[in-house]
Amino acid sequence: MSKFLKYSAGGTLVYWIEILLTVTITELTNVWFMYAFLISLMIGLFLLYFYHKYVTFECHVHKDYQFLLFFLVTLFIYAGWYTVSYFGHIYISTHYLAVVILSSAPFSLLGYFINKNYIFKDNNQPVCK
Repeated sequence: MSKFLKYSAGGTLVYWIEILLTVTITELTNVWFMYAFLISLMIGLFLLYFYHKYVTFECHVHKDYQFLLFFLVTLFIYAGWYTVSYFGHIYISTHYLAVVILSSAPFSLLGYFINKNYIFKDNNQPVCK
């Protein structure tokens, strides 16, 4: 449970950093919002990878494909979360916070499970704590 709390705290922290970066980049450079979002999303993915590798799972073993797998899984989870969240806001527009929590919880659990059991493991042997 402690690792999941670290995982969730890191995800929440990076989410807020991405929001602040998106707004800052948009305001300072006057670029289109979606370009700023894409830049902040990429920065957030790097931050998340290093946070989960060294803080959440305490992994100090380097694997060449580890970041690529993390990147693909995280993008898949982001896409699922954004899709569910989008449709949730369309159909339950009056309860914004409930939609965010209900759409975030299952994807957070899925991401934790995949990261713990596949990405930060080597040949079914834990390479991280």
